[in-house]
Amino acid sequence: MALPRMTPQRWRDENQAAGEPEGSLPLDALARDLREKLGDDPEGLAALLVGDRTLPGLTRPRIAELVERGWAPEDAASLAAEELRRGRVEPDEILLRGWSYQVFAEVRNLGSGAVIEPEEHLLQLRRRAVSERNTRPVRFGIPRLDECFTGIFPGEMLSVVAPQGSGKTALALNLAETALRDGLRVLFVSADMPAPVILVRRLQRRLHWPEWRVRAALQDGATRGDVEALRAATAAMRKADAGRFFLLGADTRGSCCDERVLSVAMRIAPDLLVVDYLTLLRGPKDRSDLETVGRVLPRLLAAADRLGFALIVLSQMSRDAKRDQRAGETGGHGKGGGLIEERATVEVELLRYEDEAGTAHIVELTKNRRGPNAAFRLDLRLPEIAFAPEAVPVVREKRRKSPGYTVQTVGLL
Repeated sequence: MALPRMTPQRWRDENQAAGEPEGSLPLDALARDLREKLGDDPEGLAALLVGDRTLPGLTRPRIAELVERGWAPEDAASLAAEELRRGRVEPDEILLRGWSYQVFAEVRNLGSGAVIEPEEHLLQLRRRAVSERNTRPVRFGIPRLDECFTGIFPGEMLSVVAPQGSGKTALALNLAETALRDGLRVLFVSADMPAPVILVRRLQRRLHWPEWRVRAALQDGATRGDVEALRAATAAMRKADAGRFFLLGADTRGSCCDERVLSVAMRIAPDLLVVDYLTLLRGPKDRSDLETVGRVLPRLLAAADRLGFALIVLSQMSRDAKRDQRAGETGGHGKGGGLIEERATVEVELLRYEDEAGTAHIVELTKNRRGPNAAFRLDLRLPEIAFAPEAVPVVREKRRKSPGYTVQTVGLL
């Protein structure tokens, strides 16, 4: 049975029959409430209520409610636009109509098609090309590796996948500190380690000390020379950061949700967002790592595109991927399935293994939209736990029990 067609005039008639004033429209009231809380900022209210093509605003649920009640898509979009204007917010009517038809297709189980015209795709591509021309890409700071990697730009994602204890955080700090040297603003989200531990790791890298020595100097339990060296290193690090390094750790309950990450990112507008690591941004309703990744990743990527930052996501390998890696296979997925790999511009697999020369750390580009896939042997220097700027190209050899690597004798790809 078809639902009765609802029109704006019928909506007003029903409101009046129920004794409600004509102007008491939901988006109107919401806009007034937000204006009282956020201040009179038309652009900010429009961004929050209307949103854009990648990050829908608060209007979309309202349109869905109208369409599910029987409104025609055009009428639902018209009423939403009228409500927004009553709240002194100028809507994007083309965007509202697109959402109305998307919701209509979902409610009627019709499927949804493309809503962006080809000219808009070209315009987006042109804007991105101009942005990349005027923006420094995020790099590892390891020259031979960066020749193959070529960097990632705003709106793109680099995924670092590795078993626990393979050096993911050390590699992420390489990326973050290289970005700082290039003049970029960095937001480092440490959902794995407490924020003070990341600070200690950064001081280790600067002082070339083991962790215990840094902690002893922090507690004034070391020699006077160590305490003074630590103070000097802290001052030098603060000067080099120039207020461009922001560190976000878990809250007092030991969690770090995606809402908190996005609110901080919207406030400070970073050029680079590092998440260590993704599945720890679990919400209260997420029942698995897969649900967390499926919910959080699209939000982070939409924010990266809208706010203009590069995204680096660290994730631990799943059990199957660890087993495959030990058997010599490549392209191991992190926890959460292949969702991360599908959306990444570049995916890096990090491996720590033992060979005749001792412990080796291999970084392998298993997916690279900007260049060839390749593998490099890195030097992890101790006690500071930092990767040196040297990289040796290697070729993976599959073995029955574990992968082996031989130095590549030909030139870099």
